[in-house]
Amino acid sequence: MIHELRTYEIPNNARKAFHERFENHAMRIMDKYGIKILMIWDEEIGDMQNFCYIIEWQSLAEREEKWPKFNSDKEWSKIKKESAAQYGELVRKTHNKFLRPTKYSPIH
Repeated sequence: MIHELRTYEIPNNARKAFHERFENHAMRIMDKYGIKILMIWDEEIGDMQNFCYIIEWQSLAEREEKWPKFNSDKEWSKIKKESAAQYGELVRKTHNKFLRPTKYSPIH
């Protein structure tokens, strides 16, 4: 099992629109492709209050199969285009890390 930690730099003036888009659309469309989100956070302290979430993958091969399907989904592409036209870009930068639990991790 592999976990992907995704962190998005969200401009403060776009936070509300970003959260509405993620909650109302991105999560639903990810679910359609079997993408399992384990946890979602907002950073509370720092220069930029980033948005973070963890996806659980059975393998990198699963990610390589499902993530491109989500990114090329016609509805998702339309929603991103419409929200960018209305609010500007909602995500300044994306960072992702792939994490594998250690044998002594409370989550295996």
